[in-house]
Amino acid sequence: SAGQKCLIIEDIITSGASIIETIAPLENEGLKITDIVVLIDRQQGGRKHLNEKGYNVLSVLTISEMLDILLKAEKINTQTIEVIQNFIRQNQI
Repeated sequence: SAGQKCLIIEDIITSGASIIETIAPLENEGLKITDIVVLIDRQQGGRKHLNEKGYNVLSVLTISEMLDILLKAEKINTQTIEVIQNFIRQNQI
């Protein structure tokens, strides 16, 4: 109902565009959205984009945290991490 609070839950955030597409019709119906929970933040600008629009984004894990976990578990090596981190830096939204 109009005036009620609504929490958005998403699997992954990159640019935040799909979350904005989800929010728009809900707010048009009068729902109040302040918080968004995502499982994985790819750290490519989506959190910043949504924060600038006034939304609080909480993530279970960032891609950096996932890489650290995988490195400690010896599932990836430092060279792979560098490739991924370079990709993230070069592909900010």
